[in-house]
Amino acid sequence: MSRSGFFKKRRGVGTIIAGAFMLLIILAGYEFYILNNRLQNDYQHTLSSMRTYDIERSEEDLRFTYIYLNQDNKFTLKIRNDGPEVVGTKYVGVFLEGDPNEDPYKPINAYIVPTEVIDIYVDYEVDPEEEYIIQVVTEKGNIFSLSYPQETIDYPYHYIVADAISEVIGRVIPTYESFRWAVRARTQDSGFDWKSTWSIASPPPGQYAHIFKLDVVYYGKTSIVLGKNTAFYTIRLDVSSSSPPFYLVHYNEATGKISAYSEATNNIVLPAFDPDNPQPVTLHFGVLKREGNPLSNNDIGSLGSGTYMINFAVYERPGDGDYSQGFSLIAVEVN
Repeated sequence: MSRSGFFKKRRGVGTIIAGAFMLLIILAGYEFYILNNRLQNDYQHTLSSMRTYDIERSEEDLRFTYIYLNQDNKFTLKIRNDGPEVVGTKYVGVFLEGDPNEDPYKPINAYIVPTEVIDIYVDYEVDPEEEYIIQVVTEKGNIFSLSYPQETIDYPYHYIVADAISEVIGRVIPTYESFRWAVRARTQDSGFDWKSTWSIASPPPGQYAHIFKLDVVYYGKTSIVLGKNTAFYTIRLDVSSSSPPFYLVHYNEATGKISAYSEATNNIVLPAFDPDNPQPVTLHFGVLKREGNPLSNNDIGSLGSGTYMINFAVYERPGDGDYSQGFSLIAVEVN
């Protein structure tokens, strides 16, 4: 065999090997594309499921139409479903002021179709001379409450938010993909970058704090002005404890500076819902006090390492009705 023929065969083998490597690179790129596309689809599906769940949860509407004691001094509740979907009830609880009542909740498994009225028997003996709070907890986590005794027959229902007047003002739904967080310096001498992940980094030691933002869409029939009590409420899931809330702050997009939220000057308005042109509103949260100073170490805070459920409560400005409502948001990890 001549040397030229030998080198031609070597070149032929090299071409085949190069082609094989090229094919492997193309296949690997295609597999990466498929994997990334699948992850994006799963992410969007998760967001869609969370939105759907929040909407369904906020539409639950149970009304206590009557409550009475039977001869055994136990309650029977008449409850009507004024919402658009079937509501599954999970627990009923009875609370006496000043009584710790170690086991206040009893399981119930009743499903109420729209406009239907059902009876719920509460297997808990009470004193007819005392005043009680009765709560019905749904499978989606809503709590509907009333007190006993009351003078009216058609009892109002309540959406419970701690330390707030409980009156439904209309759905306020967060846009989950808008959730952002950042670590900022107390001095505000330097800017910060908003992060879009739900895995949150702990601030470095020193004068640093967390700040959060998200967009919400208000589904009410009339606009409302947010009060300074509007806040994140963080619940530490891995140790079953609550952390300080993060209240509204004013954030200047142009300068990157943060200041205390003022109902008089900042005036965050949630406009009435327009189905043809929904108007999301961006909210910022960054102080531990209702009138906190974003430059004070005593008024700023951060989340420690752990797993948290973030809820937020929307308050209308005092004097305009003092309405409030709470909404679940998301679970986040702080590392």
